[in-house]
Amino acid sequence: MQFNDTSTYNGHIQAIERYVYSSDYGRVSGNSTELANWTIRLNQALNRTSLLMSEYANNWRVGDWNTGSYDTATENIVSGTREVKITNPEDVMFIFSVLIKQDATTTDYREIKPFDIRDRTTLGYVENDAQNVGIPWRYEKAGGYISLDPTPNYSATNGLKYYYQKVPHMFLVGDTTAEAGVPSVFEEIVHLYAIDQHATEDSNVTLKSLVQSDIARVERDIKNFMSMRSASDQMPRLKPVNRSSR
Repeated sequence: MQFNDTSTYNGHIQAIERYVYSSDYGRVSGNSTELANWTIRLNQALNRTSLLMSEYANNWRVGDWNTGSYDTATENIVSGTREVKITNPEDVMFIFSVLIKQDATTTDYREIKPFDIRDRTTLGYVENDAQNVGIPWRYEKAGGYISLDPTPNYSATNGLKYYYQKVPHMFLVGDTTAEAGVPSVFEEIVHLYAIDQHATEDSNVTLKSLVQSDIARVERDIKNFMSMRSASDQMPRLKPVNRSSR
């Protein structure tokens, strides 16, 4: 579904005009202030949709196809520096795999293991920087940094590579054909979330009740579908129901 389709009315803005304004087409698309406000709400809705679908990332990794290629990035490893700064941390929802080059000349990456610095059994080992140097074999994530353990004793250009989920692509006020970047069967939830935000801002109790009922229905459908998706590409199987003959 497009962002704003004034020709065939098959856009998120037009869905909002149908739902909230009784098909008064142009009420939003033809009003620059209203269009700007609804663009903000739709972008907030994209974030909410992404979080909903991320609940099932173990079954199937969630991604927005508007963001382009496979979600990977590299950073430099600097000898004696444990903390590697992520270049654009605001674009990263979460990191799910980290790999490193094990010296300055190799082109191969090897995966290292995550650990939690809050685990007290790791604190003494991690903080003893003067002696704890070598080839990192594990990492910890905090804020906009990836902390390597042990501290690397070599430098490597693009020596650290990570796989991550990007934040959703945001709509712009002037967009027309831009899409949400989620499977089409889930697109309804995007403008429903935006309408829910509008109902809260407007203190519209009747609209809030109506849209929350529809949100609950669509969220249930999404959760049921996502729970059937398999990371190993296995088709869902129907299981026979055993009934007693008595």
